[in-house]
Amino acid sequence: MLERISISNYAIIDNLTLDFNQGFSVFTGETGAGKSVLIGALGLLLGARSDATMIRSDAESMTIEGSFLIQDAEIQQFLSEYNIDEPSNVIIRREIFQQGKNRVFINGNQETLSRLEEIGDRLADMHGQHDHQLLLNKKVHGDVLDSFAGLLKEQVKFAKLYKDTVSKLEEKKLLEKNAESLKKEKDFYLNAHKEITESHLKDSEEEDLKSELVQMQNKEKIAEALHNAHQGMYASELNATLILEDAKKSLQSISSFSKKYEELSELIEDALIKSKESGHLLSSYLEEMDFNTDTMDKTLDRIALIKELKRKYQKSTIAELNHFAEECQHLTDKADNLDAEMEKLFKEYEEILDLLGTEALRLSQLRQESAVSMSSKIEKELSFLGMDSSKFEVKITYVKNEDSFLTLNNNKIAVTEKGIDKVEFMMATNVGEEVKPLVKIASGGEISRVMLSLKSALAQSDPVGTGVFDEIDAGIGGMIAHNVALKMQEIATLRQIFCITHLAQIASKAEFHYQVRKETDGQRTYTNVILLSGEERIKEIARMLGGEGEISENLAREMLSS
Repeated sequence: MLERISISNYAIIDNLTLDFNQGFSVFTGETGAGKSVLIGALGLLLGARSDATMIRSDAESMTIEGSFLIQDAEIQQFLSEYNIDEPSNVIIRREIFQQGKNRVFINGNQETLSRLEEIGDRLADMHGQHDHQLLLNKKVHGDVLDSFAGLLKEQVKFAKLYKDTVSKLEEKKLLEKNAESLKKEKDFYLNAHKEITESHLKDSEEEDLKSELVQMQNKEKIAEALHNAHQGMYASELNATLILEDAKKSLQSISSFSKKYEELSELIEDALIKSKESGHLLSSYLEEMDFNTDTMDKTLDRIALIKELKRKYQKSTIAELNHFAEECQHLTDKADNLDAEMEKLFKEYEEILDLLGTEALRLSQLRQESAVSMSSKIEKELSFLGMDSSKFEVKITYVKNEDSFLTLNNNKIAVTEKGIDKVEFMMATNVGEEVKPLVKIASGGEISRVMLSLKSALAQSDPVGTGVFDEIDAGIGGMIAHNVALKMQEIATLRQIFCITHLAQIASKAEFHYQVRKETDGQRTYTNVILLSGEERIKEIARMLGGEGEISENLAREMLSS
């Protein structure tokens, strides 16, 4: 329930704070006093779109703050899932600036406007004088029935099953599409795998082959250089190895005289060892130079093969070619196992589709049972509200759709995340008439009473703690207005009810009566709201009855006392 609302700089409201109680509250006042402005402020608090032009003249911004007491466990759980601290006490603050900027705070934490809209739907249920037209949209009829029947949780469970079924269907279609493509390309993958693997490619092979080719192409120059070096190291009479041998012997003879001669001797010995190693390598490299034209041709052919494979399979390196060969093996294996995989997936799809059909029929059966009860209850409510000749029917049908994936009783039936039922409210307002869709019957006043009847029927199951009716009593009067007031009283035993009204019959039945006044301080006009009691309330109801004399006031007293 809404415990308090504070409004500043909104339209003709300067600064206003109101405290509220559980039960039935009405707002009355002259036309233009600001009653609708008050409801507009509440709408902004619950997430309605803002308009900077509504900011009071000369003010930079407007602020609306409200405090809600949440007693329903499900709504508390919903708020907890949105990380709202203290979900039993929710304080919302909305700031709107001239530049169009919005700021929303919930229990001190800044939130988005979209988040406020979602939360606001759980805090209050608002119905304006034109909102009953929503009943003429048959798309909402299914949700109204589910709310009456207490099937909203079932609806959520079915929606998840529906989404899982659609997901499995998409997976099946994708596999069928991929399977067709894979079977067509299987031969390509087989040949690619065979061609690459039988080539026995090594990751570094291409670089090694190019290096070998460079050596073959420069054979004479390399051979001459290696030969000259070998001659200098070993073959000449005055070669490096002999010189180092002599130097080593000479230094060894004096190494005992000083540490430095010993170190020098060790350096010469190291040089001699490396000289001998170099000689062995020179000999080895000279032997490697013994290749012929056939060897070069084979190297060139191997390089050409690698180049062709990279071009053919659009790869940059041998490593990529080898990886692609592994992928080809995987895809070939997958193609071989495709039938088993498809059989498994198709079985899973048939199982979830059967479950969807079973759950759709079960949900439909529950709705049909509740539809009878709902129709009977609405007719009783309408009778009480002066429409005792009316007949109300909740019509449930299925729609055939050849493109649907769900088959029931050998018929393709349209299905959505809400089930297979097409729900529509039908009504006849006079005896002997056939029921017709709501859009084709009734005046505005009659539709208002249908809305009130629905609200009365839903009061037991609706968890939203606050209901707001903005002049939905338009078009009624007399005893009907009296009964509408009694019905609002009844609903108010279960929910907090706010009602803006011009009817004295309704105002007299409220527990709390607020008068909305337009006042002036000589310079500015502003809206004020007063909680009436005693003689003030009598005078206001007398005004609503059309007079201010003793007769009107006595009638007002009688209405209040009854």
